[in-house]
Amino acid sequence: MKTLFTFLFVLFSVTIFSQDTINDYYEEITSGSELSSELGGDSKTKFKFQKDVKIYVFGEKNDTLMLELNKIITELNDLIETVNIEIVSDSTKSNINIYFGSGEYFRSQRSEKFIHNLSKIAQGFVVTYPYYEILNGSLVFVNTEVIDNMTRKKHVLREELTQAFGFCNDSYKYPSSIFYQRYSSVTEYSELDKIIIRKHYAIQK
Repeated sequence: MKTLFTFLFVLFSVTIFSQDTINDYYEEITSGSELSSELGGDSKTKFKFQKDVKIYVFGEKNDTLMLELNKIITELNDLIETVNIEIVSDSTKSNINIYFGSGEYFRSQRSEKFIHNLSKIAQGFVVTYPYYEILNGSLVFVNTEVIDNMTRKKHVLREELTQAFGFCNDSYKYPSSIFYQRYSSVTEYSELDKIIIRKHYAIQK
């Protein structure tokens, strides 16, 4: 049933977006990384998880944000065919760590100097840990202290968590996209977002 749904979704989507549009946006969002532990690296490399994703949440577990996190995970599980995503209660079993809280709290939990500096100026960010095409883990920070409304917090969580799966770049092209570079409070995936998420994690024939 899931395979049939995927086929119908792709068939419908192609009627909305040209293949060139899909391919161009896919390349823009997935090629390289705006911030990874492999500073330098091949700017054309695409990477993704090849093992199931286990998420552990540190810090302020606000009920509304946790509900939103579960919603995002459900949507990603519907879009991604090759790995399963879940929240775990043991941080030693996780390969994505999410930190909710202030920059000061985040810096008390992590020792990396370059992300300490980021946490002083950013509302949120993601750091990915790839090895060639394999994504071994990611770190997500949402500064719940400086973001002044819940809709924006939801947006930052969705954007950074999605980028943690190998969709690491932003774009100025589509304001409705979760990957839009300018200020945004979008809290849903656009149809084009869904297409490239499916494409990146599609089962290889």
